[in-house]
Amino acid sequence: MKLLKLYSDNPDFKTIEFKPGLNIVAGLQSSTLSTDSYNGIGKSSSLNLIHLMFGGSFDEKIASDKKLKAFLSTYGNFYLKFSVGSVVYEIRKDFAHN
Repeated sequence: MKLLKLYSDNPDFKTIEFKPGLNIVAGLQSSTLSTDSYNGIGKSSSLNLIHLMFGGSFDEKIASDKKLKAFLSTYGNFYLKFSVGSVVYEIRKDFAHN
C-alpha cells in the first residue's frame, strides 16, 4: 500500500502529497529565533488524521482526542487517496457525521 494524498475541501487545510519512497513528517520553522518551537504546526494531527481515515477512533478519555474531534467536526470533508498495487482508492470522511 502507498499513501498518495491527504486533503480536504476546506481551503485552510494544506494538502499533503506523499512522494515515492520514504516520507518524513517534520516541522519547518519560518522563524530564525531559537526560542520558537515546532509545536502547533500539525505533525501529530496529520498522523492522527491518517489513522482516523483508516477507521481509527477517538479516545474520549484523552483531552487531545476530544479537542481534535471537536475541531474536525467543523472542518469539512477529508480525503485520503492511496493505492494497493496498481489500484487507487479514496476514502472520504466527514467527522461531523461520525
